[in-house]
Amino acid sequence: MAVPREQNWTAWNGGGVPVTGCTIVEVRFRYGDAVVRAEAGALCWSHDLYNAYGADDIVAYHVIGAAADAGSAIADQMTPKPTPAPSVNEA
Repeated sequence: MAVPREQNWTAWNGGGVPVTGCTIVEVRFRYGDAVVRAEAGALCWSHDLYNAYGADDIVAYHVIGAAADAGSAIADQMTPKPTPAPSVNEA
């Protein structure tokens, strides 16, 4: 898979975590177009071609920021927005 040029993606060939564990990153895997956003320490950065032909191998990553900086943005994305209660018309 080619490394995307937008947003300064970095190609990854496996190994230890390339950034501090609390850094928020977006990653792309060997197969598929899905982008996953998570703390770097929560991901498996080594490559294992014997496990599902390397389907879970990270092949590119993009740093979003420190967990403290990006935490509120991620919380906003993950927290369901409350649905306003229907108004009751008083007669």
